Amino acid sequence: MEGFKIYFDTIILQIINFLLLFFLISKFFLKPVIENLEKRKKIIEEGIRNQKEYQEKIENIKKEYQKFLERAKEERKKILQNALLEAEERKREILENFEKILEERKKEFEMSLKEKEEQAVFRAKEELKEFMNEWFSKNFGPSQNKELISKIVKENE
Repeated sequence: MEGFKIYFDTIILQIINFLLLFFLISKFFLKPVIENLEKRKKIIEEGIRNQKEYQEKIENIKKEYQKFLERAKEERKKILQNALLEAEERKREILENFEKILEERKKEFEMSLKEKEEQAVFRAKEELKEFMNEWFSKNFGPSQNKELISKIVKENE
């Protein structure tokens, strides 16, 4: 083995060179890369925590929204029921008022008819008196005329 020689000074220089290179790489390159990876790891972990928190918040908001919708539906039902009740009450009041007005008009019409009937009967009696007065005057004379007319009028009243 003549061609193969071990040079210890080269090995020591290589070891020193390796350690120096390792130190420089770890100090200036590896350390910042590891720090950067650690920062990224923390950011990712924080993002996962935030995502879980946001997911919980979203679920809570969904639940609140569903509750709100249920309350809104119930409120809408109550409002509709109240509106229907008020409409029915208003309808009943309008019908009652309309019935009262109709009853008043009916009474007024009946009174008007009664007055017109009385007026018609009165006119008919007056015309009958005039007719009888003329007829008796022609057929019996003025003195008997008054007595007969009075007698007939009293019987008809």
